[in-house]
Amino acid sequence: MPTELVDRACSLLQSLPHDKVYQRCEHEAPPQIHSLLHTFPRFKVKGYNLYFDILPAEDCHFSCEPTKFEWSLMGIPYPKLAIFAQSLLDTVDMVGLSDLIDGMNLTEEWGAENLDLTGTNDVSWALAKNEKIRASVPLTMGSLFFEVDEGPLKTKELWEQMVRTKKKRIGQEFGPDHITRFRVLGDEDPRLKKRQFCWLSTGKPGSENQHPQHQHAGRLQGGAWNTTRGAPIFIDQQQLKIYEMFSWEQRTVSKCLRLLITRIV
Repeated sequence: MPTELVDRACSLLQSLPHDKVYQRCEHEAPPQIHSLLHTFPRFKVKGYNLYFDILPAEDCHFSCEPTKFEWSLMGIPYPKLAIFAQSLLDTVDMVGLSDLIDGMNLTEEWGAENLDLTGTNDVSWALAKNEKIRASVPLTMGSLFFEVDEGPLKTKELWEQMVRTKKKRIGQEFGPDHITRFRVLGDEDPRLKKRQFCWLSTGKPGSENQHPQHQHAGRLQGGAWNTTRGAPIFIDQQQLKIYEMFSWEQRTVSKCLRLLITRIV
């Protein structure tokens, strides 16, 4: 969300008619290292175990402009690959960067062609974020571990290090056909796949985790995620109709994101 529009987005979701669908809620999880997520607005879809947070664009280190986004096959907006990779480099998010490199099987050549590797990480961004982190957590002997790496670190060296070590990140539990942790030899770009999986909630019948029309079958969350009770259930072509029956949840998330990113600008 554009940083200057976060308050406006929250007001919009808490006003008619959107307040009939969404409600403001608190973060239950404790603060995470390198993160300000616990300080950002969180909302819940009423009646369902579905939550989302509104993050200011400045925390993600890219401007929230329509030209910098692309839409997935499931209708969810994502930052374009190069934009996202650059933001991870500039903020020294090594966990996110390694996941992206391994998930997309990115190469040194791709980085040289699509990224700005001429400078260092954004030191001023890191200093500003650490100031906000210190203000958001109690001062203790260990609170400094919440802070991000300020650098300066050369982005070219960071990129080369993370790309050159992607095979070392392949664990022994993976087969010989794995070229990264998440990719196998000969597979297609994951962005081109229409996801055919969902989450099956184990909530008790009649609870908020059950679809109101299919409580006997459990709640299938099409394209969503359940961080407390869910387990991934993969489905085949014959079961795809079941998945599509519950795609209304995915559309709910998509509509909300479209509303926040485009309609209020």
